[in-house]
Amino acid sequence: MGHCVLWVEPYPTRIVRFNDFFLRKNEVKFQDPTFKSVLVINPKAIPFEPFKISNFVNFALWKAVINKIKNFEPEVIIAGKPSKLVNFFYKRYPNIRLVFDFMDNFPNFYSGISKRSMQNQLDELMRNADLVIASSETLFRNAKLRVRSCIKIPNGYKSDDLPNQISENKKRQPNFVYIGAVSHWFCWNSLIKICHLYPLSKVHIIGPCYSTIPKKLPKNVIFHGVVKREKAVMLAASADLGLIPFKVNSLTESIDPIKYYEYRCLALPVLSSKFGEMDLHANDDGLFIYRNLNEIDTLLLNSLNRVRDDMDIVFKFRKKCSWAMRFNSDILSYILLGKE
Repeated sequence: MGHCVLWVEPYPTRIVRFNDFFLRKNEVKFQDPTFKSVLVINPKAIPFEPFKISNFVNFALWKAVINKIKNFEPEVIIAGKPSKLVNFFYKRYPNIRLVFDFMDNFPNFYSGISKRSMQNQLDELMRNADLVIASSETLFRNAKLRVRSCIKIPNGYKSDDLPNQISENKKRQPNFVYIGAVSHWFCWNSLIKICHLYPLSKVHIIGPCYSTIPKKLPKNVIFHGVVKREKAVMLAASADLGLIPFKVNSLTESIDPIKYYEYRCLALPVLSSKFGEMDLHANDDGLFIYRNLNEIDTLLLNSLNRVRDDMDIVFKFRKKCSWAMRFNSDILSYILLGKE
């Protein structure tokens, strides 16, 4: 069977920073062997896209990539991240349907010239896109007045391989889990407060850490780094509470975190700060939202005293937020063909 999807890995779109050389081991590439119909290519790029010189250097490096994309003869381009590469290719082949999967407010991940460059690439991609898919209400409002067509599709979670039975933790001390990257949006003060309230509990951090770890961080925090999905599920399923301790700022106001769906698909109650799309989930069962550090004490106690969800409730939640439900046949037809 030939390839029907060409997956182009993202490349650095900001100026390189010193600590990037130490974080390369945390990079996650598309490497799922079950997707045999996906051909993966990795464009090479010098990490100074914000500068005009990259128009000459990186475009020269991309000749082979652009030829591969051209020879693949795509009918649809789905862009997951604004970049000079996707905008350059679209300029050369403007008759191909262009869909932008608007998952984050990308410029807010950067600062200075890198932020301005990313904003320019985002604006150009928005102007050219035939369809924008927004993953949160904030992103949807941001895009709908600027683009030809825009739809909102909330995040979801792949749950078909999750365990059908999840045992309740009978340990005396509860365990906590956080799944995802730790970076400048992560609120260390929230985590430290939770650790002080439950000093005998373990707090598992699963994912890459791009942030400086505070020296005052308690010893009951365990960093696992990037692990296989099976191990992440095992650690999360054995915990008592899922954590989403994000700062409230212009970056997080547009986020609908996948980890929320992941925790609830594993029957975990969730303790989250009041940011972004979480406010729209406020009435969801099993979610406890704090507005400031002073509210953590009571909400922690309430969430841990909560009876674990019956699996029938969990199965319904899994089905509701499954990718198959988010991207049903009608939605896929509209995304790929533009047909209502």
